[in-house]
Amino acid sequence: MHRPFQVIGISYEKADIDTRGKFSLTSAQTESLLAAASALELEGVLLLSTCNRTELYACSTETEKLIRLLCKHAHGDREAWEKVGWVKKGEEALTHFFRVGSGLESKILGDFQIIGQIKKAFEESKAHGLVNTFLDRLLNACIRNSKRIKNETALCDGAASVAYVAVDFIRAWDRSHKIENILLLGAGDIGKATCANLLKQFPQAELSVTNRSMERALALEESLGVQLIPWEKRFQALDKADIIVVATGAAQAIVSPDMLTGKKQQLFLDLSVPRNIAPEVAAMPQATLLDMDQLVNQADQAISQRKAEIPAAEAIVREIREEFMDWVDKRRYAGIIRSLKDELENLQQVEIATYKRKNPEADSLHLEKISERMLQKITGRVAKFLHTHHEKLGAEVDLFEEVLGK
Repeated sequence: MHRPFQVIGISYEKADIDTRGKFSLTSAQTESLLAAASALELEGVLLLSTCNRTELYACSTETEKLIRLLCKHAHGDREAWEKVGWVKKGEEALTHFFRVGSGLESKILGDFQIIGQIKKAFEESKAHGLVNTFLDRLLNACIRNSKRIKNETALCDGAASVAYVAVDFIRAWDRSHKIENILLLGAGDIGKATCANLLKQFPQAELSVTNRSMERALALEESLGVQLIPWEKRFQALDKADIIVVATGAAQAIVSPDMLTGKKQQLFLDLSVPRNIAPEVAAMPQATLLDMDQLVNQADQAISQRKAEIPAAEAIVREIREEFMDWVDKRRYAGIIRSLKDELENLQQVEIATYKRKNPEADSLHLEKISERMLQKITGRVAKFLHTHHEKLGAEVDLFEEVLGK
């Protein structure tokens, strides 16, 4: 693939939850990084920051610049990144993007929430003027890839998204504990999905939601009909709840032992990265705490069923990737043909003018028609050759571009 494209990042494969937390960017950090990328005149930039990965994609060859950019705006430093960070370029980066968008690279195999997170990241990049034609086309291809995998394979079947796994664990806990009150802290994407599942599975329980931004909480109240609790009254709600689910974008713990009375058995589920529930809560006698990584381990059965669908999903990824790369090549060749045509037209005008000076009686219109037909035949043959043999061409095309000054 000729178009420069790469991705740097960290993910659950090498980085534990605490390290991922250091590189998980808040909304403010994301805005700051994208603004800086725009100031650096980078293009085709997309920042994907989720619970399990932080990845910075760019149509650029300047890897070092991207690493510095990420480390500057995250809480993690260069030393931490060097231990777990990775870089993928060209076709490898392209394949990785399609695999991420389809759930093949998710910690919970086939997690279909990732495509929504990619769309959100795209809109954030677009707001900063960082979306070029390449990235726009790439997103469309990624969405098409995700839809095909979801419709044509069973990779996304079964309850194996984080939201579903959390509800499944609560259902298992319910067999030995009476659940009357559930508290959800956070009204983001994961919070909304978890809330919807809780309402279906536990209609008898009182479900309350609180969020630092009341605008989001009000939207959740309107769409799902849950009970709202003002953020400043969350401590009283914590004491009352049997189940506490935390899924906010906070950069530090918002639930700690000093906020809890420990008077009754409580289940705490932390769906946030970085952690939003202090690990010390797990040491309380009446508390059961599971973080994101522990919850993922509960999805083993659904994941084992999904693994059989990996070959079919990968076949679709290859097909979509090849279609996209074909578009990239053809777009490149279109630029070469335009440059060739411009060069020939310039030569045409120079040669006709020279001939006219030496032969004033010459018919200019006739000369232009003849030379125009020759120009069209030459560009037509070159275009046909490039499109017919593009899979075999490499250095030859680079040389052609160099001759044309592209």
